[in-house]
This record gives sequence, C-alpha cells and structure tokens, in this order.
Amino acid sequence: MRDHDVITVASLKSGTVPEVQQYLAQASLNWRVVNDPENELARTWKVRGVPKMYIVDRRGQVRFQMSGYTSGIELRIRLWFAEHF
Repeated sequence: MRDHDVITVASLKSGTVPEVQQYLAQASLNWRVVNDPENELARTWKVRGVPKMYIVDRRGQVRFQMSGYTSGIELRIRLWFAEHF
C-alpha cells in the first residue's frame, strides 16, 4: 500500500532471500522484507497459515489480524479504523 508502511515476513517456505526479492521486484512490490528462515517470528506471532496480515497502529498495538485473501477495500477499511479509533 503506497500510503502505509508495509513490511513482509518471508518464512522458510517463501524461498531464499534472492528468490523473495526477485518475486517482489517482478510483482512491483516495494516492501521491506524481514527474513524468518527459522520461523521464529511466525511462532512468536502464532501464525498458523499464510498469508497472514497484521495491522499495527502507531503505538505498536496489533489492531487487526487477517488470514487468507483480503480485498483491497477491506484492508483500507481496517487501516482507517486503526488510525481513527
């Protein structure tokens, strides 16, 4: 999302760092990537399936969690709520 800071976490199954970077470049996604080859972040955040999205507010609080496909409008609504409530 161009107007929000997006960070993607690449797990062991995502591929190597170069493979993930190549995919993001081919998909024209300019996101920062955190490599999680041992799935430590996934365990900490209790990720049970992918894709998994978290919306974190400016105070660092997780406001929403979503698993699977999320439409653009649904994502924008949740981002709006995270900013205003």
